[in-house]
Amino acid sequence: MVARTWRFISFQLMQARSLLARPLLQFRYPFQQFSHYRAVRRAPRRQHGLAAFNTIDAVRAAEFWLYFPNQRLQQGLQPYKVPEMYFFYPSAQEANYYVNIDAVADLKFDAAAKQVSQFEPAVNKYRSDWQPADLAKAKEEMRREQPRKDGHYVEAFRYATGFVQY
Repeated sequence: MVARTWRFISFQLMQARSLLARPLLQFRYPFQQFSHYRAVRRAPRRQHGLAAFNTIDAVRAAEFWLYFPNQRLQQGLQPYKVPEMYFFYPSAQEANYYVNIDAVADLKFDAAAKQVSQFEPAVNKYRSDWQPADLAKAKEEMRREQPRKDGHYVEAFRYATGFVQY
């Protein structure tokens, strides 16, 4: 029973990856791929990590037609290589591309603070609004944890043009 269930789940994941790869093959977007880097370890929600891994798998599947031969043989879709990928949530050692966000940092902190339930003390005892002292403490923590480079707030990414890069 466990083996049958695992095969069913594996089949569903393969179908999901096939569906995600199809737009890459059909439309050949000249876009940059954004996704979590080492997502399950670092993403705040499990669904985000799973979506990230499925996206990465779809990019890989779009490059190598043997993952889903029916897309080439039956639908006539050709392999496609996504030219650039930007992964967010990299560790400090893995980040190699930075975007200065000084102009929008306060907006980012304000937007994050709107999600009251994601921060203490509401994580353990829900409430729908901030106490002024808790809000100030949360925003100060956000400012402290936001990556900086050369004294500027930045968003750090791992930039890649392929999967095997060291």
